[in-house]
Amino acid sequence: MHDLSGGGVERMRLRLLPALAARGHKVFLIVQLGGGALARLVPESVELVVLGQPHTASSIVPLARWLGIHQPDVLVSSLDHNNIAAIIARRLARVPTRLVICQHNALSSERALGWRYRLIPLLYRLLAARTDAVLAVSAGVAADLVATAHLAEAHIEIVHNPVAGDDIPSRAAMPMPHTWCDDIEIPTFVFAGRLVAQKDPVLLLEAFARRVRNGPARLVVLGDGAMKDVLQRRTAELGIGEKVHFLGFVADPLPWISRAAAFILTSRYEGFGNVIVEALAC
Repeated sequence: MHDLSGGGVERMRLRLLPALAARGHKVFLIVQLGGGALARLVPESVELVVLGQPHTASSIVPLARWLGIHQPDVLVSSLDHNNIAAIIARRLARVPTRLVICQHNALSSERALGWRYRLIPLLYRLLAARTDAVLAVSAGVAADLVATAHLAEAHIEIVHNPVAGDDIPSRAAMPMPHTWCDDIEIPTFVFAGRLVAQKDPVLLLEAFARRVRNGPARLVVLGDGAMKDVLQRRTAELGIGEKVHFLGFVADPLPWISRAAAFILTSRYEGFGNVIVEALAC
């Protein structure tokens, strides 16, 4: 995948890979770029491979070279452009490695992100037959692949994200330095996610501003992203600055979610929504 930023796919992979290593598999995690908020969470049982390429297209040849040298049994790729790069890289490497690509969001919803995303359905249509399996994280994403990229339904497997493990209670009970959630007199609402258009955090703020007209309340925003400055300005415009805390990236949102009056999700679309499962588990 691209890097180890604090997204849902990255978190999910870091939960899955050590479980594979514990079963005796040799596991590599290949990323285009090093660093990221989750980099320190890569377990010792997983070998991190950094291609050092800022763009997905420029990572194709280095990935093909790595595949030619190591010839793994299986390559699993996540996210649109990385999937296309993996298909091309395996073909260039001419290795018997089986290839599994994973689709995490609806292609039809991602078209609004620009021309690079509008090309993905066509590229899938041309190249997906060269994979050994196409995974969709939900029935909705699978149906969208059929409708948008015209992939054969029989070639798509639905595999839900591994989210809620046995450690949910212990994670949710971890202490927090913030006192808002301990004050039962004033309800605290929690949002967790990247601050990008897909998550619609502007709607979050506007809805919360309407809520506080009917009584005291607080909002904790967990996550970082390109819209942070815009959101802080909008918070000031709405007159809710003292009632909203932007806490940035946190390693684990569960202690916050478990103590909140409610978890709030305002996404325009989600392929699976890991944080919904985590909130339900809390």
